[in-house]
Amino acid sequence: MGLETKIEEIANKIENLEEDYQAGEISESEYKMLCKKYEKELSEIEQEIAEYKSEGIQAPSLRDVWIIFGILGGLLATLSPLLPWSIVLATNEPIIGLETISLEYFASLLVFFGGLYALIGGIGLLVTGIMGSGLEIGGTIALIGGIWGFSKEVDLLSLIRGENINITLGWGIYLALIGAALAILGSLASDRK
Repeated sequence: MGLETKIEEIANKIENLEEDYQAGEISESEYKMLCKKYEKELSEIEQEIAEYKSEGIQAPSLRDVWIIFGILGGLLATLSPLLPWSIVLATNEPIIGLETISLEYFASLLVFFGGLYALIGGIGLLVTGIMGSGLEIGGTIALIGGIWGFSKEVDLLSLIRGENINITLGWGIYLALIGAALAILGSLASDRK
């Protein structure tokens, strides 16, 4: 039952009470006592309505903002293995057997699943308050995979570089590291009350 319906009911009761008093069916003391009771109920309901109206739309708490940053970090880490981790440019000769996606597949899998775990954990933490360690664990797994992939890419790039070949790190590896760091920061900041 809504608050407006309760107000209408009490107003009807007060109206009926006045009719009963004027008809002589109840005494003056009963009338005053019941009027005070109904007026008190009415003022409590009006106060409740005023509280609801004053609350309105509230800004998210600082904790929620950090959780959202962690969720965005998990999303970045999840998507980063789909982006190039290294970019190969050949000036004169074709390069055989070298791809421009991540050269270290296990590291990219760690980043993907760590980011996915952080993403799901962050959403669970934001919506229901459960899976509080999902951001932290997923972000850590993604960061380990990102650092491992970064080091493997840099090692491989230093071996392949030559006169006709130019290899650089792609922006996917950077997104992996940034996403993992955001997920970890989001989890650490969201733990503080």
